[in-house]
Amino acid sequence: MDSAPDFRLVSTLGLGVLELGILFGILFFGILILQVYIYSICNSDRALVKLLVAAVFLLEGAHTISTTQAIYDWTITLGDAPNKPGTVPGLSLGMIFETLITFLVQAYYIHRVHRFSKNTWIAVLLFTLCLLRLAGGITLTVGSFLNLPHEPDYFALQDRLAWLVTATFSVGAGVDVFVAGSLCVYVYRWKTEPVMKTTSQLINRIMFWSIQTGLVTSVVSVTVVVCFQLMRHNYIWMGVFAILGKLYSNSLLAS
Repeated sequence: MDSAPDFRLVSTLGLGVLELGILFGILFFGILILQVYIYSICNSDRALVKLLVAAVFLLEGAHTISTTQAIYDWTITLGDAPNKPGTVPGLSLGMIFETLITFLVQAYYIHRVHRFSKNTWIAVLLFTLCLLRLAGGITLTVGSFLNLPHEPDYFALQDRLAWLVTATFSVGAGVDVFVAGSLCVYVYRWKTEPVMKTTSQLINRIMFWSIQTGLVTSVVSVTVVVCFQLMRHNYIWMGVFAILGKLYSNSLLAS
């Protein structure tokens, strides 16, 4: 049997980077609260879009609470424990909230691609990949919960499900890039047609936020994969992962 990796949970590469990721996540949640407030008094969207915003906001609140609870468990509840678990319930719960947020936001943008392109095949392909990303996230969450009784396991779960972590975030990044690229192409085609100045400004805004949304979230997803592959036996990748859902929700409100 291989020896346990030389890693201390209470260290810069352990709770240090994870706490930083969660703190940045709380900051992004504060920005989201402001965006939701502005949206609530200035929007004229359909009821389904309002319901989507409400669902994403509630999921973000639950994600923030669960990840904060994880840090509390590690630093306070288990503060004196000599061998702290690598995963606690709050962190595992946060994974499912992030997965659902990602699914909802990606599905919304895929719907937008379909409206602009009128191409059902592209929408079906993207939604299939979106469902695969959802399935991967749910599987990782279930695996994390099932592994809780075996903690501390010194990254045995990460080693066992390494392929799934890589595939899940790679698919998510691919969806983001394809959605952003598709929106830009079809919106640009629309822009080349004679339109009013106000409509042209709206098109420019849609293109800007489409590029921003796909670029930022895909870069962060790829960063998670790269950090996981290069530094699987520390928590840098999880620190980056902690802010991913917040980026999706903020990009939704910004657009």
